[in-house]
Amino acid sequence: MPFISQALWRDTLRHLTIESPLSPFGANVQIDLRRIEARLDDWFLQSRAQSGPASDGSGSNVLLDLFKKVAEASILLAALLYAMGWTYLYSYYKTFGLSLRELDLPLQDSLVFSFRVVSDSWLIATGFVLILAILASIASLERIQRALQTPWGVSAVFVLLLVAGSGLSVLGASVGTKHARSDVLETTSSLPSVSVAVDPAQFQPYPEEYLAFNTLDYKLLLRTKENVFFFAPVKTTRSTAVTRSRNFDVYVLPMSKIRSIRIQRGM
Repeated sequence: MPFISQALWRDTLRHLTIESPLSPFGANVQIDLRRIEARLDDWFLQSRAQSGPASDGSGSNVLLDLFKKVAEASILLAALLYAMGWTYLYSYYKTFGLSLRELDLPLQDSLVFSFRVVSDSWLIATGFVLILAILASIASLERIQRALQTPWGVSAVFVLLLVAGSGLSVLGASVGTKHARSDVLETTSSLPSVSVAVDPAQFQPYPEEYLAFNTLDYKLLLRTKENVFFFAPVKTTRSTAVTRSRNFDVYVLPMSKIRSIRIQRGM
């Protein structure tokens, strides 16, 4: 951007050409000044063509466009992660006979648990990185953006997102079921042990039942503001698989009937 404006240059040159005719060199000076003015005009046009976009604030526009593209790609990525995390939680708690509707888990849990799916194996992580590369290409390459503005491009993106979302959802469900079946077993469970002290008055006319959960023989599945979910793990060897016919008990106690909870987790 020039330090002296074009209007100031023109006013200065006009002033010189008006004041100079009395000089014996006035004609030559006037001609030279007009040549200078013509050269300055060319210089201003070239300078405006080169620095015009920056002077018009397009630098900030480019930054805003970049943020817009990143935001659009982030929305798509968040939607895919949410689908993968939701199906993970759905399949995980379904193994224990629970529904997500009765658990009322917060929205961010689906996003957080989606990374358990991504980190489950290097093959899944590689596929996730490939999806990120595709989204980055869509957001950055102008040729792809122009192609996406056509009906065929929009259809291709819709099909791509549908396939990616379906694949990640199936993957999340598979990993969720695998992790749940591993946590059911006593030898492979990653859940903490728990004992629950219950108010005996809540178990009338069988007050002795309040002692049923006061040992660390149970695994804590979930604790919410209203209920505590825990179960007795299956005592089996690492090589034994949990089949559909295998039964185990899941207990749900309201917080209003609980005196205290002891949680034990290994280092």
